[in-house]
Amino acid sequence: PLANNGCEGNPFTVTVSVRPEPVVADQSATACSDVASAVSLNTDDNTPTVATYNITTITANGLTASAGGPVTGTGFAQNVLANDAWTNTNISAVDVVYTVAPVATTTGCVGNTFTVTLTVNPEPVVANQTVTVCSDGTTGLTLGDDANGPSVATYRITGINANGLTASAGSPIAAANLLADVISDDAWTNKTAAAVNVVYTIVPVATTTGCEGNAFTVTVTVNPEPVVADQTATVCSDATVGVTLGTDINTPTVASYNITSITHANLTASAGNPSTVNGVSNSEISDDKWTNNTATAQTVVYTVVPVATT
Repeated sequence: PLANNGCEGNPFTVTVSVRPEPVVADQSATACSDVASAVSLNTDDNTPTVATYNITTITANGLTASAGGPVTGTGFAQNVLANDAWTNTNISAVDVVYTVAPVATTTGCVGNTFTVTLTVNPEPVVANQTVTVCSDGTTGLTLGDDANGPSVATYRITGINANGLTASAGSPIAAANLLADVISDDAWTNKTAAAVNVVYTIVPVATTTGCEGNAFTVTVTVNPEPVVADQTATVCSDATVGVTLGTDINTPTVASYNITSITHANLTASAGNPSTVNGVSNSEISDDKWTNNTATAQTVVYTVVPVATT
């Protein structure tokens, strides 16, 4: 056997080729609730280009993904986060933090992880609303706010389903940047036989951030009005009028009548009790009599409003 005699041999070399790792800076972005992040992952301008990315963790801080399907894994493209969206119905912004490792082109060397912090601004949540009015009566409704999340600055009406009714007041229209009282003076005419729903579809827009919430509906139930045709009669002076006030054969029945005015130039009532009055029956004017001492026929005009049965 060879003895360990302390003699040195010729030197030899050990050459280690150290391939570079990509270095990617942390990123941050801001998006509204349920809006895609549009994030493109950074690359390394000074060291090797990045071929793919490994997502090692996602810290959602209580939020739920609503689009994009964010998952951990390897071999992702630069736009892997672009379609991710998160629902935030809290009162304030919430951060979703991705931890990502860059993988170099050609060599496959993995760099240190970097973070992508996506700040998700909250969306307002407004409950559906309902109100019932009479035909041609204003809704009187103020659009709801979000009691638990961000306050609503404006509203966007995206659609109005009138179900055949015609607006008689206000200015119902699909439009943006509307205030909470936008539909309060809207009125709709219903001359059908039954109640009809007018449905507004409305998107709330948050104060400060301008983030839009999910659409809610306002359902206005419009009860029908009775339609009664004009009536005429001809009688002699001091003879009873004999008119039974009409009803509506096609739409709701009439419960009572309001006499709003009586025009009787040159005539004097001689029987009955002609007066403006509310809530009277259809026989209210049947026993009225009028004296005409002039040389020609004179006209008495009753203006009457029908009131539908409940």
